[in-house]
Amino acid sequence: MQQLIDDLKSIPGVIGAFVYHPSEGVRSNNLPPLFKNERISEMAKGLMKITAAGRHNFHDLSEIFLCYEESSILCRQLTGSNFLVVVCDPEINFNVVNMSLNLAMEEVNSRIAAQELKSTPIAKTAPLAPPVISPAAPPQPVVATPAAAPASPSPVGNISHELEVMAQNLSKFLGPMARIIFDDAVDLWSQGRTPSKSDLPALLDSLCQEIGDPDKSKHYRELVREQLPSSGI
Repeated sequence: MQQLIDDLKSIPGVIGAFVYHPSEGVRSNNLPPLFKNERISEMAKGLMKITAAGRHNFHDLSEIFLCYEESSILCRQLTGSNFLVVVCDPEINFNVVNMSLNLAMEEVNSRIAAQELKSTPIAKTAPLAPPVISPAAPPQPVVATPAAAPASPSPVGNISHELEVMAQNLSKFLGPMARIIFDDAVDLWSQGRTPSKSDLPALLDSLCQEIGDPDKSKHYRELVREQLPSSGI
């Protein structure tokens, strides 16, 4: 992976690149020192969410481009769960980057496949044993199994209306990726507690941080409060 990103960095206009794995974090990186590891991880998680959201509508989506005034970003999923992120100048010719990446990926994928094949143990086939014929067992009496008790309702279900209102309004600011971000935020928010209306302000604060824009966050907060006047938010 390091050789891959080093080859990409040699292309004019490429600032640097890194490879990210959801469970292992940053695996290879040659970005300038001003890109801190924590910021790189946050960038990668955001790009993964955007990719996942895009695949809801475009199932064959393989890569995404984000263009900003100061830089452009390419994100592509590699073999397995690895993601490659390339940071470039805004005037970069992405056709050149893609051609170089496609050529490099053929070699990388071949190397990874060879390593996985080499590391996979070959199961030894034991000789077949002669069949053992057992005498027929006498029929056993049928014992009725008591029905399982109904599961207790989810504590989140008590505030399902409030959560749905918050999710629907979030989509007005974050688009298709809103539901994914909302579900992640609810999972973190509900850990170690029994969610109730009194806890909703903490969830609202978390969602406003995900929006990331002060004006949009303020507007989102106002919409939620208007539609949930009795929630205590």
